[in-house]
Amino acid sequence: MKSKSLFCTQLLCVFLLFSCINFAEKNESENQTQIELDYAKGFKIYLFDNYKKVEVFDPSIGKKTSTYYLVKDRNVKVPIDGEKLLVPIRNIAVTSATHIGFIDALSELKSVSGVCSPQLIYNQKIKDIDSLVNIGDAFNLNFEKLFFLHPEALTLTLYGGETEKNKRIKQGGIPILYINEWKEQHPLARAEWIKFFGAIYDKSALADSLFEQTRQRYEAIRSMVKNTSEKPKVMIGGSFKGTWYVPGGMSFMGVLLKDASCSYVFENDSTAESIPLSVESVLYHFSQADVWLGAPSETMDLLLNIDERNQLFNAVNKGNVYNFYARKNSSGGNDFWESGVVYPDKILSDFAKIIHPNISKIDTLYFSGKLK
Repeated sequence: MKSKSLFCTQLLCVFLLFSCINFAEKNESENQTQIELDYAKGFKIYLFDNYKKVEVFDPSIGKKTSTYYLVKDRNVKVPIDGEKLLVPIRNIAVTSATHIGFIDALSELKSVSGVCSPQLIYNQKIKDIDSLVNIGDAFNLNFEKLFFLHPEALTLTLYGGETEKNKRIKQGGIPILYINEWKEQHPLARAEWIKFFGAIYDKSALADSLFEQTRQRYEAIRSMVKNTSEKPKVMIGGSFKGTWYVPGGMSFMGVLLKDASCSYVFENDSTAESIPLSVESVLYHFSQADVWLGAPSETMDLLLNIDERNQLFNAVNKGNVYNFYARKNSSGGNDFWESGVVYPDKILSDFAKIIHPNISKIDTLYFSGKLK
């Protein structure tokens, strides 16, 4: 009789549990409003009466990687299928310079307490924070410093799924914010991740406004060069350990080149990642290019010292070689990889001025510098 009573009690508990879950799911779906995103595929934001729900995806496969419930009151009850975060975030540790670009755009650098590889950061404002802690590098975090710092959240780039290190961080009570903006294919999709940061800092209106300004500037530049009859041939990048990586036609940089209205050998390629080529193959495809963008050198002499075969490129002989070093500091920090993700309009502006000097009404370069 006792065992039967126990069984009935357990059955009732299970019934009530599933009833509560079903009710919560039903209640949630009835009250949610999804925020429309223009380009980004890596996250979604839903509004509820007492909280925001943010889902993060891997844009390349469409798989959800994490769910966050953003509340302004710790006592607000949220579903149990995600991480509950109190916003606005007041203390955050950052593992990527690109994340700093978004945080700076929202004027929230004061919230950053720890960073990875500070020598590789361009932004001087954050480097001037006296209390800033170096938590190692993104692939080898200093757990002792991180746990001592105990930030409210840690931004992290997700490579290949959850790791034991990531699990250890979560077990230590530090929520991880997975930022997958680097997997977005369109430049404006990457820039739209400012809305994710706007949500965690409770500055969504500002984030929306900043993104809209970026989008309008980008579209204006694209329209300015769109119908030009001349499309100069462009090459980009440089050799790394014997392999030259060029952007696929559907990649972040590939889209930028297309929107700059140039002739690029792989413009119709469907690859969303970089394409590895031998130097010989690059010479075959790009020897007659009119312009070289993103050259891995500060001067022409250094470029030829890297590989004397570089003198075989037409762009070198014409003196039309440009790097992305205009905003680079002495310790190796480069703003192209920092705020360039937030402001792709400034990259497109550079491309337009370089590729179409007779059409572009743009006066100066921002990220790019001409090799001398």
